[in-house]
Amino acid sequence: MIGRGTGRATADLARYAQRETRDAVRLVRMDTVTPDPNLVAYCGLYCGACRAYLAGSCPGCRENTRGRWCRVRTCCISGGHATCAGCTSHLDPRHCAKFNNLISRVFGFVSRSNRAACIDRIDRIGRQGFAREMAAARRQTLPR
Repeated sequence: MIGRGTGRATADLARYAQRETRDAVRLVRMDTVTPDPNLVAYCGLYCGACRAYLAGSCPGCRENTRGRWCRVRTCCISGGHATCAGCTSHLDPRHCAKFNNLISRVFGFVSRSNRAACIDRIDRIGRQGFAREMAAARRQTLPR
């Protein structure tokens, strides 16, 4: 009889420990916005300050394998650009149909995001500088 419940109790204890560890990591991430140029999304958003990233439910744009739907991401990857700031086809991202599509405009309106200003800023100070500024301000985007 003693051996039967031991396996179940051990499994329950292991699940509890995993949940506690995951919750502790999530709390640390929620309090910490670190400047990391790899967390600058292709479209100019700063994933390092995003609630989903900080909560541990999203790995960020660059690591998100489910992000194939994003035309900006696909375009930058195929063109070898770190962000739209490196694009040579469109000097102003506002003139790019992939960057400035209907979904992007709605998203920008709802979230009061100015991704074009983010791309301009990245172009001026680089991804590292942009990551530092956004982390210090704890912002995902520049406001409209």
